[in-house]
Amino acid sequence: MYPLGHLGIALVIATIFYIPVAAVVVGVFLPDIVDKGFAILGLVDCGRSIAHNVFFAIGAGAVALAITRKKSIAFAIFLGILLHLAQDSAGFVPYFYPIVEYDFSDCGPVEIHPGTFEIVMEIVGFSLIIIWWRFKSKLIYLRERIFKTRRFKRVFG
Repeated sequence: MYPLGHLGIALVIATIFYIPVAAVVVGVFLPDIVDKGFAILGLVDCGRSIAHNVFFAIGAGAVALAITRKKSIAFAIFLGILLHLAQDSAGFVPYFYPIVEYDFSDCGPVEIHPGTFEIVMEIVGFSLIIIWWRFKSKLIYLRERIFKTRRFKRVFG
């Protein structure tokens, strides 16, 4: 997926579920920053390898916890990476690398050639960014309505 899709979905989910927005944004972009950066530098052959897996999410969350000592920040980065992986699932994603062996030969170098899915998700992401920016107070109101119900408190409180 491309940046607007990642960003739009992360902003809305973080706002609705009381998750630190800045940390989710860091988490949602971290896999591409690491993998695409290494691929551009020629250190790896694939733009989805080292950081596009569940173990990277766990490790990044642990590092964030060690640095900040805040569980909410660590969870937000962990969740951001998982959101990124879920949004990339239309293509090749080595979810359990290096535990599971993956064929990276089909992955190839970093190229920008959006298909229909990527274009649609960029439009959706851009729309969500505009909705978040314009209607953030409404999203917060929706969050308050969801989390203040008795049923939610009975289950989660």
